[in-house]
Amino acid sequence: MPTYKFKYGQYVIDGGLFLKSSSANPAIANYTDGKGRAFKHLSTFPDRSTIKEALLDALQKAKRYVFFTSFLIQDGQIIEALIDAAERLKGHVYVLTTLKDQDFKAAAAQDDDIFDDQENFKEHIEGTKELVRRGISVKARTDCHAKFAVFDDRFAIITSANSTSTCFDGIMQKNGWLRQPNTENGVLIQAPAEVLRVANFFRAIWRSAYNYYLKPNKKFFDLRTINIDILPIRSSEPSLPSTEGQVIWTAPEDCRILNNMLKMIESAQKSVCISSYILKGVENHRIGERLIQAAKRGVNIEFLLRGVYRKDHLASCLFLTKELKDRVVIRGDFGNHSKALLVDNKQAMLMSANIDAQHGLDSSVEVGYMSTRPSFVKSVAGFLDRLRSICGLEFIANPKQHDAALRFPTLAKPILSGDLIINADTKWENRDRQINRMISAMKTQLIRVAQPIESQPSKICLLTDTMHADCERKGQKTLSLKNINETPAAVNIRFQQILHEARIEIRVS
Repeated sequence: MPTYKFKYGQYVIDGGLFLKSSSANPAIANYTDGKGRAFKHLSTFPDRSTIKEALLDALQKAKRYVFFTSFLIQDGQIIEALIDAAERLKGHVYVLTTLKDQDFKAAAAQDDDIFDDQENFKEHIEGTKELVRRGISVKARTDCHAKFAVFDDRFAIITSANSTSTCFDGIMQKNGWLRQPNTENGVLIQAPAEVLRVANFFRAIWRSAYNYYLKPNKKFFDLRTINIDILPIRSSEPSLPSTEGQVIWTAPEDCRILNNMLKMIESAQKSVCISSYILKGVENHRIGERLIQAAKRGVNIEFLLRGVYRKDHLASCLFLTKELKDRVVIRGDFGNHSKALLVDNKQAMLMSANIDAQHGLDSSVEVGYMSTRPSFVKSVAGFLDRLRSICGLEFIANPKQHDAALRFPTLAKPILSGDLIINADTKWENRDRQINRMISAMKTQLIRVAQPIESQPSKICLLTDTMHADCERKGQKTLSLKNINETPAAVNIRFQQILHEARIEIRVS
C-alpha cells in the first residue's frame, strides 16, 4: 500500500493571486461627484448611486423621446420609469438590449455579468416582456454590451452600469449577508454635438443594424429575428467634435475606444491609471505593448480591478507584473465594475468596455466619453481616488502557499484544519495516474475546500486549478477519496475555504 507524504504550504504557487493588501489605502472622506459646464460625473458606491438617480430623473423629465440601451434591464424602478415615460410620450421610448439567451451567455462568459448570481437572464427577459406589454418597442444586437441613454437630443448618460439592482443598490442574500452594489461610474453630458453624436449612433442601430425585434404587444412575446450577422453601424456625425469632450465607441471595424486609449497611453509621461472589471488577453495585444513601452519610459501604471479568481484575468495580471516590474501596481476589490482611464491627470476616459482584448476593445458594441477638460479629468481622478481607498486586495505574483492561504479573502468558517490523511480506498480507471497528478497540483497550486451539498456536510471537495477531488469525511482529519475530476469546468465549484499549512498523507490501497 503506497503512501505519499508532503508538507502543503511550503511550496511556491506558479502564477498569481489577489490577496489581502499588506498596506492600507488612504481614506477618502466626503466624496461628491464632480461636475463642469457641460457634464456631471456619476457613480455608484455603497452609500448611494447617482447613476440611478440621474436615469430616473431624466426619464421623468423627458418631453419628446428616450433612447435607452443596456446589456441587462432588471431593476424594477428603471422598468417602471421607462413605462411611465412611454405612456407620457405616447410610445416614444425605444430600448436596445440583449434578447437571446445564447448571446447573453456568449458575452457574459468572457465579461462580467455571469459571475454575479443576481445577474439572472430570466429576470431580464421578464422585465423586457413587461416593457413590450406596456407599449415599448425593444430591439437587440447580438453583440451589444453598451450602457447609455439619450433624452430629447438635450443630454445623454453613458455608464458602466447595467440597469440591474446589483449595479445600483445593496442586495440581501439568502444567507443574510448584504451584498454591496458594484462600484460603477458614468457621465451625464450636455455638449450638443456629443449628445447628437451618441443619439445618431443609437438611431443607426435602431434603423438598420439590429438583429432582433420585439413589437409592442399586450398578450404575446413575439421575438422576431431580422438578421443573424454582425452588422456594421453607419452613423451620421457632427462635422466637428465638441471642445468639451467626445463620445467614442466600439463597433464593427470602428474601434474608437481602443484607438484613443492607445494614443492616451502613448502620450503618458508620468502616470496611467486604469479601472476595469476584468483584464484579459493583453499579453498578445497592442494595449499590452503600449503599456510596456510606457513603463520603459518611466511611467507608473496602476490597475484597479475586481479581485476575481479567474485564470485568464490572473494570467494577464501576472504578465503585466513580470513585464512592468516595479512600474506597475495592481489593486483589487470585491465589487468593482467601473471602467476608466486616467493619464497624467490631464486626459480621462469613461466607457462601458472592459480591458478585454477579445471583447469590448476589438469587438462588440460599447460606448464611452473622453475629455481633456480639467474639470472632467479632476472628476475622474476623484472617483478613482475613492475606488482606490476601498481596494483591499493586491495582486501578488508567485506567492508561497502558506502566505497566500493566510491572506486569501474568504469569509466562511474553516471546514478543514490541521494535518490531513486521505485514504484512496476506492478503485477506478486511471486512479493511480490521477493521484500522482493530484499530488503534483497540490504542490504547485492553492487547495480550496468546498462542501457542494449543504444537506450532506460529510461530502468534501478539494479543488486546485486543474482538478477536484471528491471525498467523504471519515473523521476530524481523515478523508476517503472517492473520485478525481480533471475537467477544467470543475474548478468553477464555489469554495468556502483555502486550506492552510498542513502535513498531507495520501494512502493508496
